[in-house]
Amino acid sequence: SLSLASLDQPAHMTAALDYRGQRLNLDGTITKPRAVMEHGQTPLNVRLQAPPLMANFNGAFNAQSGALQGQLAANGASLRRMLSWLGTPMDQGAGFGAFNVSAAMLHQDQNTALTHLTLRLDSIQATGNLTLTQLPNGRLSVAGALTAPQIDLNTYMPPPAQGAQAGGVSASTAWSTAPLDLTGLRALDANL
Repeated sequence: SLSLASLDQPAHMTAALDYRGQRLNLDGTITKPRAVMEHGQTPLNVRLQAPPLMANFNGAFNAQSGALQGQLAANGASLRRMLSWLGTPMDQGAGFGAFNVSAAMLHQDQNTALTHLTLRLDSIQATGNLTLTQLPNGRLSVAGALTAPQIDLNTYMPPPAQGAQAGGVSASTAWSTAPLDLTGLRALDANL
């Protein structure tokens, strides 16, 4: 639905739809509808809410170039669940849980630049700048630099082997040789 009193007053839009089995709700405000009609620029505020993802964009839309520029914030309870929802499922395993992203965003054509980025995934916290590019083959290319005070990979490791329940037999404390499941990374190319 679209609520529009005139082209010179803010327009409010709401939408609800099902996407890959999840309900997706959109709410937004276009501050200057006339600017959109005349290929100009308008402030834009959009909120997306679905079980795997909540995201907000507060910035500007350029109707002539199609560019979006502003502040982006997104979070969810499980990155693993969100990737599955988007069509890149990962095998069951530990980690890839709660995530939170905030950044200044510039999106134009097939490129999205995220600057002053703050990223949290499980116990990892990082800051930096990333550029995301949708490649012609459908893959996502990610380039940039991130800085993190520490990266604890224990979350992604399989549980240690358990010793016998009786008899005082101890389990090996050697580094596990079980493979890490990183199949979700097949959805993108990265140069970080």
